[in-house]
Amino acid sequence: MDIFVKQQIQECYNEMYDYVFDFEMPEDGEDESFTYLKNEIGKRQISLPKDIFDKINDFIDKEFLPLANGEAFDDMVDAIENASEDSEIGAKYLWAIIQRRNALKDFGMKELFPLLVE
Repeated sequence: MDIFVKQQIQECYNEMYDYVFDFEMPEDGEDESFTYLKNEIGKRQISLPKDIFDKINDFIDKEFLPLANGEAFDDMVDAIENASEDSEIGAKYLWAIIQRRNALKDFGMKELFPLLVE
């Protein structure tokens, strides 16, 4: 694999990393950061082999879309409505983020890293 494609893979990982490590719950219901992430990854569609682009896109849809659309926090809404303690809500929020961060690290090491060192 040539150096340009490896650079594009690394930039995709960096975009995903920035998204999940800087994630904040959108206040207005629209996650502009997710839209930005999808656009940045989409720009690289012509510079990545289709199978790699599809893997990255599938990962984003599986792991990050539930953050962006709030699905990952559905049980938090129930906790808020039931007047649960703030610490419990914060723990659930943090746990959802940590799960996605760990998934990104695993994806990076298992799927992307081998492509960068070949």
